[in-house]
Amino acid sequence: MFVNKVVTAVGAREATPLLKNMLNGYMSQWERIYIGATAHPKMRYEQHRLDGWRRMVVIYEAFLPEIARGMEQALIAHARESNFRTLVVNTTPGGEGLSTARRSNFLYVLCG
Repeated sequence: MFVNKVVTAVGAREATPLLKNMLNGYMSQWERIYIGATAHPKMRYEQHRLDGWRRMVVIYEAFLPEIARGMEQALIAHARESNFRTLVVNTTPGGEGLSTARRSNFLYVLCG
C-alpha cells in the first residue's frame, strides 16, 4: 500500500520533530521499518514491494538533495537510538543513493 502523508509548507528544521514523532508512531506498530529518500516514490515503492514490504508512507518533500540527505540521516539515527523493539533495516547512515540533481526528493518509511 502506497500512502502519501507529506508534511509540506514547513522547513526542514521545523519538520524534523514532526517527522520523528510520526516515525515513533510507525515504530510502535510495525515489526520492521526502513527509512529512505527518492525522487520517484511510486517507482521506488514498486521496487520495495517486490522485496516484501507491505506499506510505504511518503512523509516529507525536500526541495534539495542536501536537505533530503540530512533528514534521512537524522531519521535513521533517531530510529536506531529509540527504545522501540522495531528492527531498523537500514544498513548505512543514509543518503548514499540520492542524485545530486537539483530536484525534489521525498522521504519515506517502509513498514513491514
